Amino acid sequence: MSHQMQTQSAMQPGIPLHPPGGQPTSRRPGIVVVLSDPGRSAEELADALVRLAGGTAFQLTDLVPAGGASGRWRASFELRAARGTVGDAQIYGLLRMLADELRWIEVQKQPAPAAAAFAHAG
Repeated sequence: MSHQMQTQSAMQPGIPLHPPGGQPTSRRPGIVVVLSDPGRSAEELADALVRLAGGTAFQLTDLVPAGGASGRWRASFELRAARGTVGDAQIYGLLRMLADELRWIEVQKQPAPAAAAFAHAG
């Protein structure tokens, strides 16, 4: 998949991708979305998520059952860009795309591990 990301994060506060010094982290920041879609298989849902996220700042990285009620899934997305931040405008953009076909229940921001450690060290 070769979608170009048009960053909206330059003016949005967000989760930093890199710690001070500009060194890349081992994982990009992203979000986890809990979805309810009992009518699709994992493969069908993954295909839909990849397609719906295609025009956003995020890419699907994982899809696992959420446990509890049947048909609930945890979809993990990470920022496409090698550098940048995760801002609310980007998250809302993804959620709007997902809501066209799916019912999302919960969303969580996921900072990059080094960025989270730096935030707690200060």
